[in-house]
Amino acid sequence: MFVFQRRIICSALWESDRRIRNADRIAYEHQGDYYASADPENAGRDRKLMRKTAVQIRRNMKYISSNGMRLSPAKMDLLRYCPSAVTSVILGLVFRSEFGNRFMYQHSMKAPDEMRDLHKQFYGYLRETTVQNDGFVKRGFTTMKTAAKLMKKKAFIKDELDKVVPKEQSDYLWKVATKKLNAILNKYGDLPKGVQSHTNSIFPAAAVYLTVKRKCGKDLSYGVIENAAINLCAKAQPSLARFMRLPGLASLFVKIWDPMTKKKFGPKCGFENRFYPKSKGEYRMDILACPYFRYFSELGCPELTKIYCENDERMYGNLPGLKFERTGTIGKGSDHCDFYLRRVKG
Repeated sequence: MFVFQRRIICSALWESDRRIRNADRIAYEHQGDYYASADPENAGRDRKLMRKTAVQIRRNMKYISSNGMRLSPAKMDLLRYCPSAVTSVILGLVFRSEFGNRFMYQHSMKAPDEMRDLHKQFYGYLRETTVQNDGFVKRGFTTMKTAAKLMKKKAFIKDELDKVVPKEQSDYLWKVATKKLNAILNKYGDLPKGVQSHTNSIFPAAAVYLTVKRKCGKDLSYGVIENAAINLCAKAQPSLARFMRLPGLASLFVKIWDPMTKKKFGPKCGFENRFYPKSKGEYRMDILACPYFRYFSELGCPELTKIYCENDERMYGNLPGLKFERTGTIGKGSDHCDFYLRRVKG
């Protein structure tokens, strides 16, 4: 009974945890639903509090299960499937019962330090297990399924890894990298959608690079990411080049760069730009700050930025009827990345 009661209270602390704003409130706010209520003895009659408790219990149980942790005893798993409205009613009855009064209310009132410690241990264990930050209880936290799905889209990187290490080792490193990606995704779980369109490339590359680097060294790890980028561009660039040979497409391509870059590589996507006046047959734009350099640097691998800077040259550097020029990139030490695309004969 005590084990069940403690698990319920530990799982039910979202409301009090949400209210913490400074250190001198922690001792009070972290002690559970009894302490979040103005009338602790009658906390079970507070329908709003019981509903919030039920919602968070269900969310925590789902989170535990989705990250491969087993619930014990097994019947605790029912909390994942029971509707929050039903659970809140049951909680209210339990809190108001003789059992709740004797084994939950009185014990909580007499042992606030123990309740606080249980809370810290519970959430501390989840943070340690998933290697993520304090924001994991927020809406929008990701699971291993999300990370695995994103890694599946990066099979071209796995292909390069398979070329340089034995298959068994490659599979192991990929699993470790997927776990690392999950931690990264949770660390940056509140990024705008536009920024995510780029971090969906940045974060998997960083996860693989850092994982392989630790086991196989920097040169091999860098080579995996670089060769993956080179081969991906080598497959895509010929199709773009054939497209540019169609009458009028080269001129149209230059024209659409202005709206395209503002939408895909503008402030909403994490970039800082300098745009130039439009000129017929050419387009100029500078990137003064970009998410690739920012997040690769924050994750401890700024050297990967250069690979993604070079992707521009791989894709646009040899298109028929077009000339792509640049003098430097942030990834190679410049203070900006310049883009200059113009129509040429041929």
